[in-house]
Amino acid sequence: VLFRTSVIFDVSCPVGSPASASPITMTVKAKPSTPSVTNGGAICDGNTLSIIGPTVAGASYSWTGPNSFTSTNQSPNITNATTSASGSYSLQVTVNGCTSDAGTTVASVKTIPTIATTSPSTRCGTGTVNLGATASAGTVSWYSASSGGSSLSTGASYTTPSISSNTTYYVDATNNGCTTTSRTSVLASITAIPSAPTGTASQSFCSGASPKVSDLTATGTSILWYSASSGGSSLSTGLSLTDGNHYYASQKVSGCESSSRSEEHTSELQSH
Repeated sequence: VLFRTSVIFDVSCPVGSPASASPITMTVKAKPSTPSVTNGGAICDGNTLSIIGPTVAGASYSWTGPNSFTSTNQSPNITNATTSASGSYSLQVTVNGCTSDAGTTVASVKTIPTIATTSPSTRCGTGTVNLGATASAGTVSWYSASSGGSSLSTGASYTTPSISSNTTYYVDATNNGCTTTSRTSVLASITAIPSAPTGTASQSFCSGASPKVSDLTATGTSILWYSASSGGSSLSTGLSLTDGNHYYASQKVSGCESSSRSEEHTSELQSH
């Protein structure tokens, strides 16, 4: 806005000089109003931060902000903004050489959480598997796919449905409206249960040799001996054999024990 006015100055002249007065036109320019500024709202780390200035006819723009930010755009964008871009942004507009007071807006860039740890797990044979995961912050969500789909569950632990083969599950974390950029895999492994070992139906020992469980033989891996066809605890390898007793063998493969036991192993002690 321009204000034009006429001002008459009365200037005294030396004696003998003609006195005169001439009008001088002065222009008074208005200072622009403080601009009303805003931003596009809080964003998550790595997204675009929008700073929004008003349209002022004939104006030039001067922005300042965090990290020595400057811009002469009316509404600048900061791409791939990090949390360090959070803070106050100020705008001054200049019209006809007059500069306004600064208008300010406070912008926020929020941290995206990460998956800190995962706990895959293995079981023997078909059944449920207990998995775990932790996040740097926020809530952990579980999925059956690496992207898309609905959450199966939330929390630091997840029990799968009954599965019969290796199955991969996925986790992400959400905090303050920001979610991890990708999901992390957590494997639920199934190890096959081995069959019972094979052996000789009848095994004979000399009584004078004081035979022990360790003297029994069966073909398999990591053989365990029992006094019953099911249940009970495995026998100590140093336990002495009893004449006429039946002993039962199972085997362990990759940490999984056979669900059935060989029942053909009999100890018959003979004196010599």
